[in-house]
Amino acid sequence: MTVSKGRVIRDDFECKSHGYWKNHNGNLTSTFKQTLFLDSSVTGFIENPGGAFTGKTLQDVLDMGGNRNNKALARHVVAAFLSAKSVGNDSERVLLTVSQCQAIWNGQGNWSPFAGANWTLVDTMNYFDKVFGPSFL
Repeated sequence: MTVSKGRVIRDDFECKSHGYWKNHNGNLTSTFKQTLFLDSSVTGFIENPGGAFTGKTLQDVLDMGGNRNNKALARHVVAAFLSAKSVGNDSERVLLTVSQCQAIWNGQGNWSPFAGANWTLVDTMNYFDKVFGPSFL
């Protein structure tokens, strides 16, 4: 992926989709995706709409289909989270940091990407769909 940062065109961003992470470990340990999605000490994700994520691992979330209980948002957030974790949460190499992923999920898509901006779930999903591709595989 190539991303413009100011006037510099960058091609070293880690920005892998949920489709990639569903089938690869990147440079994470082979067991990292077995972390519970709602393990707040590791992921920082707290919200559990409809109880749909109780007992689910990061891999389970990547494998979920549809969008009931914001499953599409969850797939995108997990992809962004894993991308950030895979490069040590280096904000110069990822589009979203771990803390931004947490804000997105815990706000259920409603968050502030930068000072003075407030995005809704629709805004956030449009962003994810442009960056990572459609969430409905």
